[in-house]
Amino acid sequence: MQIERGDFEQTRSHWWWRPGWGPETRYLTFHLTFGSEPALAEASRACAGVLASLDTMAPVPVDGLHLTMTGVGFAADISAETLAALSVRVLDDAAARADGGPPLVLDTLFLGMEAIMLTGPCPDWLAMLKREQERAVEDLVGAPGEWSGFWPHTSLAYFSGVVDEDTLVSGLGGVGLDDVVVTRPTLSLLELRREDHLYTWRSLGERVLELDSGRE
Repeated sequence: MQIERGDFEQTRSHWWWRPGWGPETRYLTFHLTFGSEPALAEASRACAGVLASLDTMAPVPVDGLHLTMTGVGFAADISAETLAALSVRVLDDAAARADGGPPLVLDTLFLGMEAIMLTGPCPDWLAMLKREQERAVEDLVGAPGEWSGFWPHTSLAYFSGVVDEDTLVSGLGGVGLDDVVVTRPTLSLLELRREDHLYTWRSLGERVLELDSGRE
């Protein structure tokens, strides 16, 4: 697996407070999660020794691996009726259209400013789900129609300060990680919170996507 570096001068801590966030914040968001996907868990475990050896590293637990998709809003601002409608539009209607699509292939380790992550090409079904989530949020929550670019990635560890990049890259290069092929991700509507150097969540709805594994 190739290793790439982003365009930045120096790594930094991921754990600064974003606007509107604090210790008691609950935020609603769509993620892909990977409880039914052993390939990603295996890749995470393969890198665990390297990631745990660096002081300014906060490895993501296997059950916390995720691919961030679309924010909905702060939980205190969203009604139960709106959440139910979002679930129908995204977890039922849109998700059904993703079944049978090609797998999600994570073929690159990417060193970002605040995290080391797995990334790869965005398949059409994932781009479709992203668009449908944005439309649903616009229609049902009233969010602005301007969204930041979507770059699918799954963080293996967040940084808590400046990282020894040479040691990190050398160590991960020695793991011999193969491309990660994801065939059963879970599309999830989550209530997210931050606890110290860790994201945790409560699932409000989910659906396992059945992608094409290429096997008969």
